[in-house]
Amino acid sequence: MRKLINTFLFIFLLIIIISPVFAQQSNFMISPPPIPWFEFKEGQKDLRVTATGMYLTGKGGEELTGDIEVYGAGAGGIYRYAFKDIFAFDVGLTVVGAAGDIGKEADMTMWLASVPIDLEILLVNNEQMAVIAFVGFGFSHNYIGIESNVPGYEGTVDMTSDMKGPQGGIQVSFKLADFTVSPFLMLTKQSGNVDIDYDIEGQGSGSLSMSVSTTTIYYYGFDIVYVPLGLSLSSLIQQASESGSNEGFKTYVLNISYCTRF
Repeated sequence: MRKLINTFLFIFLLIIIISPVFAQQSNFMISPPPIPWFEFKEGQKDLRVTATGMYLTGKGGEELTGDIEVYGAGAGGIYRYAFKDIFAFDVGLTVVGAAGDIGKEADMTMWLASVPIDLEILLVNNEQMAVIAFVGFGFSHNYIGIESNVPGYEGTVDMTSDMKGPQGGIQVSFKLADFTVSPFLMLTKQSGNVDIDYDIEGQGSGSLSMSVSTTTIYYYGFDIVYVPLGLSLSSLIQQASESGSNEGFKTYVLNISYCTRF
């Protein structure tokens, strides 16, 4: 039973590590891009709302047969206020829900919420390009419920976690008439706790608690903005620095955003 719970725990940790928000193992973060708009000026306010779609796939490994497939969707927003021509503050919220199969023996449901808070610095802004650096902190709360149909281990496993840590990065935007292309790089350090409750037929019920050691995660991606309508299509790639543990899993996320400035 312990090995089975460890398998479920691995999948859970894989998801919550990529959730803050979100580097390089063909995993995608479950979060909109870190910057609401590619430029700002003193007194400007930006609000960006985002719809998110997610797909995670991988192999079940020794404990489970069949593929792991998880589909999800969510929504989020990020607000910015520029208190100087070169300085701005932003705060966001993203909520994502998902469900799927963990091999042929288990079903999974999940939801997560993440909150980034950043200070932005506008390093360059001219007719051709804009460069914004940012530094801040990220929080996330995550839940996964698993219903196991493994012979001899039928039952449920519920896992919750709270993760937090500093983050920072840079976004470079190239202004091309009505379109702007904005590649970016982001780094975050995440740590936290996981609580596990299980009720397995024939094995009993109980609880476990463990800490998640600090993991450095890199994110890179790009945003394509159609400036006249304030619409953007974003994709982000994520990778934990200790990426060996993620081998065999791929997660794809697509974000469609609308930004209004006032």
